Amino acid sequence: MNLLTSIRELPANLFIEIDCSGDRTPLIIEGEASAEELEEAWENLLAEYLDAKDGEEGQERVRTAGEAEELVLQILTCETLLKALPLDDTGKVAEELRAHGLDYAFTPESMEEDVRKCETEMRGWKLRIDILKKQAQAGDGEEPKGRTYGDYERVLSILSTHHKRELNPAEFNTLRFAIMQRDYAAFITRQNSKSDGISED
Repeated sequence: MNLLTSIRELPANLFIEIDCSGDRTPLIIEGEASAEELEEAWENLLAEYLDAKDGEEGQERVRTAGEAEELVLQILTCETLLKALPLDDTGKVAEELRAHGLDYAFTPESMEEDVRKCETEMRGWKLRIDILKKQAQAGDGEEPKGRTYGDYERVLSILSTHHKRELNPAEFNTLRFAIMQRDYAAFITRQNSKSDGISED
């Protein structure tokens, strides 16, 4: 298995495609990778990108989003295990459920009640996911939402105007894309500071 693991190696257009589509398979250079391996690779790339673009605030958003993704995978795994539980003659399914945070006896006598408790606990996890996603995506008091192709098109349009040339994300890597956004934000901050100084005078 060989995956893209650095935003220096990742073309900006491919980064945008992966982020908007949710399809992580373009990260595979050679071989095969599980969904968990691809998600982990993507989270690391996104953390690197946001660190270059936003610093610690971006990193915190990635950590929060990563926790939400882990809970999603945990729920999917536990739902599958619960379906297999009635056929579990060896106790291995029950053991796996306990390993994934559902620590109940799962004996024949307690099975029905334990399954109900699991379902209740998993509903709590789903509520936690909603909270984490809102924390990861919220900004500037706006309604939380995922990044779209339109969002990136607007960013590229602004950067193209700033650089006085049409920017093609296929022609630079994701690190350069992050730095361009960081530098533009710093430029706007300087311009606003100058405007504030003139107003005070």
